[in-house]
Amino acid sequence: MNFQNSFLWSVEMEQALRKLWDDGLSAALCAAELSRVFRHRITRSAICGKVHRLGLVGRKISSSIDRQRAAVNAPRRAAKVVEKRTIAVAKRERDTRSQAQRNADADDLRAYLATEVASLTPEQQARAVTIFKLRPHSCRWPFGDPARTDFRFCGDVALPDRPYCTDHHRIAYRQPEARR
Repeated sequence: MNFQNSFLWSVEMEQALRKLWDDGLSAALCAAELSRVFRHRITRSAICGKVHRLGLVGRKISSSIDRQRAAVNAPRRAAKVVEKRTIAVAKRERDTRSQAQRNADADDLRAYLATEVASLTPEQQARAVTIFKLRPHSCRWPFGDPARTDFRFCGDVALPDRPYCTDHHRIAYRQPEARR
């Protein structure tokens, strides 16, 4: 095996690495110090690999600044844990909804979509197109249930560089209400 830029770790280098690591230096600082002392270019990745192979435990927090950062970040970490647990509980509650409730919600949606198609004016029905008749500058506002055969798109002329016509653009992109 002939590796370029490879070297063997001497006992002295390993001892120096152990001391630097125990003192709390980062892998990058260990690499810089060992490179300076032993006059051989040692990378941070080489240090990480050797630390792993030697089974050295994670480094200690080296300075008061690092301790302060850890103390500042602790509430954030705790908040993330709480948020994850909250999301998990919400998912469990959502998953425990009965099949009847889910079916009722689906029926309500189907009824809404059917009335939406039925409520189109004759002019809108004349402009409405299937997906096969859409053109690059056609309004892509959907009408109805995509699973049904009467599903259509608006088909009116869309605004430049937008997917919708003027009317549907107003619905899709509402301005946020002013704060009181």
